[in-house]
Amino acid sequence: MKNEESRNGLRTDERRSSLPVVQEFESADLKLKLQYFGWMAIPSTLVLEILGAQLPGVGLGVGVGIAAAYFSKELHYALGPSLRMAGKLVGLLTSGNSGRTTSRLLNKDWWVGQETVLYAESEEDENEDEDEDDFDAPLEGDEDDTYTEGDDFGSSFLKGGSLTFSSLLATGWRPSYKQIFLARLENGTDIFVSVLELVHIALAGSTRQGKTSIIRQLLAQLCSVRCCCILLDPHYTPYDVEIDEDWTPYTPYLRFDPLKCKSFETMEKILRHAATTVLESRKQLRAASKPVGVPIFIVIDEYPAVIAERPKIQDYVALLLRQGAKYKIIMCVASQDFQVKTVSPQSGGAIRDNYKTCLYVGGDTTTARVLLDTTVEPRVEATLGKGPVILRCEGVKQAALAHTAYTDNEALYLLLGPSTYQPTDDPSSSDAYENFQEDGLQDAPQAEKLTADSIVVPVIPEKGPKAADIDINVLCACWNGGANSVVKLEALFKMSHGEAYKAYKRIKAQKQEPLEEQE
Repeated sequence: MKNEESRNGLRTDERRSSLPVVQEFESADLKLKLQYFGWMAIPSTLVLEILGAQLPGVGLGVGVGIAAAYFSKELHYALGPSLRMAGKLVGLLTSGNSGRTTSRLLNKDWWVGQETVLYAESEEDENEDEDEDDFDAPLEGDEDDTYTEGDDFGSSFLKGGSLTFSSLLATGWRPSYKQIFLARLENGTDIFVSVLELVHIALAGSTRQGKTSIIRQLLAQLCSVRCCCILLDPHYTPYDVEIDEDWTPYTPYLRFDPLKCKSFETMEKILRHAATTVLESRKQLRAASKPVGVPIFIVIDEYPAVIAERPKIQDYVALLLRQGAKYKIIMCVASQDFQVKTVSPQSGGAIRDNYKTCLYVGGDTTTARVLLDTTVEPRVEATLGKGPVILRCEGVKQAALAHTAYTDNEALYLLLGPSTYQPTDDPSSSDAYENFQEDGLQDAPQAEKLTADSIVVPVIPEKGPKAADIDINVLCACWNGGANSVVKLEALFKMSHGEAYKAYKRIKAQKQEPLEEQE
């Protein structure tokens, strides 16, 4: 069994959620959910309850028989689960439970409303049956995409004036393909959407105001329902010790190790692969009336910094924003603002209309207007960030004030598994740190006296001139003389790739020629 069994009982199997299930029986010291199959579910349960109330001995025999048949049928000859089920049946089928049994039978809600089915399966069977870890593995039978509105959990997971995701999970709710939690409205309504209703996601607002926390909230749920998730974050760290945020539980569920995806070159390769190979493959599957595969979520944090280093990424993202939703390739982009000059200088502003789920944490009123189709009052703007957001999504067509849940480490451990972070010695506990004086290094214990010869001067690479500082006539002359590509301009002027591309655009504008695809 996986480690989920030790934390949260047996693992939820979403692909069997359509089978009939029996309501959870509660007792003082034990909880267990029973699963029956096909025609046995409702009739067998009814007979079991009546016999348990009137004839404990006969009911117990029937119950043990059903338990044995279940484990025999499913080839689960596990002694522990069998004994637990038998013990539960003994408690249920005593005459002392007759009143509670009758009450449940008369309550129509007892028969409906269940979504989670507990099901035991071995590690070997799961590895053989599930192929969600592949970047573009086919999905065996698409899930129903119909939106199901979630329950209102009230204020049960309010803590310290903010929402915590672990408290939401403590209510018994779990993410599913049809229910991904986004936020809670001011009136207390919890907003849920299905996985495919998320397309595409824009997280906008000032730095350190909660965009990364929203990524954690969404990513935890998407990983738990076994979507194919890819995290591209140039500032990724396995454990953020400054704010005590553990990211290691995500790693086993992500398609690539995010620590190896920090380089801009790797990001460009992944996005190029998604926008070309994967997209074309899924187009062919759809043309053949076949399932295109599991939903793929590509999460990009610090997007302006990414495209500044790799301008070609804009084209890949724009293509996926336009066509990806139909083939279950969904983008989640985080940026301080979504103005054209920041996120789509090449693609234009119209591409922003493809963001159907928008969460704005404050900081740029222009971004709020273009993403939310409304203006944010100054008094509301002042309250946004670190929980409060303006939300627009499938379930909230008119942008409204809402509160996201802070995804604490406990929620991750409950949903995804334990931490794999190995802390090193804390420098703050060392004697050297305690004795360190603010007035200089000279008072640090055993510190060597610094001299001009002992100081190592860091080598800062020269980025070269800016494209705007070079005379346009010089640029055109170099272009006509043979430096007729971005790469050649970059080598000639010893400038960054981004500046070389800007120089290329200036040349084309001067010559009144259309832009061509460049490496």
